[in-house]
Amino acid sequence: MAQGIVRGYPRLQLCCLLLLSLSGCAQLFWRDASLGSVVVLANPTMADDPSFSLEVTVNYQEKYSWDPTFGTTLKRGYQTLLKRNGKAPAEYVFKGWVLSDSVTCSKSCSFLAGHSDEYGVNPVWFEWKDGEPRPK
Repeated sequence: MAQGIVRGYPRLQLCCLLLLSLSGCAQLFWRDASLGSVVVLANPTMADDPSFSLEVTVNYQEKYSWDPTFGTTLKRGYQTLLKRNGKAPAEYVFKGWVLSDSVTCSKSCSFLAGHSDEYGVNPVWFEWKDGEPRPK
């Protein structure tokens, strides 16, 4: 009996290596990804600078799940680049995600954002006037 277990062990290793090679290395390593850039224009009647715009780029890391029924990739490490254009250009890296469809700009910019690694979970409204974004 013990001899059969020892003899079957290399077969198990071979099967695991075969499955791993068929599935690729996408389950093993995190790769950089992005949701792309969205440019938000300010309301020209309310803004001090009519040429003002805010570019929002959400970056994160992702990898495929080991569970084939999961349906999406695993994501972590959200960071959002907020790039203000106009008379006073500025750049800020927000540690977390920003829902780009929620960004509104006039005299200040406000947006829906969160700090957790799950996109859209426990959002908070932020306002960006001068310096760095702060919760409202």
